Amino acid sequence: MARRPVTVLCVVVEVETASGSDAALDPEAREFVHEHVATGLAPVIERYGGTLVRIASDRLMGVFGVASLHEDDALRAARASLEAREALIAEADMLLSRYGANLVCRFGLATGEALVGGSGPLGFAGDVSRLATTLAEEAEPGQILIGQETQQLAAAAIETDSAGPGRFLLRSTHPGVRALALRLDAPFVNRDQDLRRLAEAYARMARERTTMIVAVIGEA
Repeated sequence: MARRPVTVLCVVVEVETASGSDAALDPEAREFVHEHVATGLAPVIERYGGTLVRIASDRLMGVFGVASLHEDDALRAARASLEAREALIAEADMLLSRYGANLVCRFGLATGEALVGGSGPLGFAGDVSRLATTLAEEAEPGQILIGQETQQLAAAAIETDSAGPGRFLLRSTHPGVRALALRLDAPFVNRDQDLRRLAEAYARMARERTTMIVAVIGEA
């Protein structure tokens, strides 16, 4: 078990008949639609390093930072949510023509500290999945609402509009841009001895024309 930041993408899926009601849709057809949506979203989530978990027939969770950890998991989840929305838009026409069913999806994206490990379906314990679900339920059809922590972690690479206190509407991401701006002007603090040892190792390597390995271990 370990504490670390986790980002969760919640997708709320609603299936309606062309008349606007889901009561008349055949239960088997409705289940096929939900399975089809989950099957289509899984590779999108996995391509960005996440795992798709089906919580209920109308709730899908993309979990980032549990099975594998990346410093840009929040940005990966944001990019996955945009691609997932495009994939579901493409599926909507097929579902309408085949089953007379309209597909309505809402997205919520949240980041928070979680206790990773255990046997739960999501692989962690914490409130972040609840926060993502709340954002998805409050989103308009087709909208991606993200929480403040997700917005801050991916700020350099995403475009958002304010959607109220602590939440933002995700508009787009910038391809090839890091989640956090790279800074090279921050000074080293209390590292004089470490830098001196590195310089000495480099000088010895150059003088003796040999190969050296230097391991740097400690807090970032």
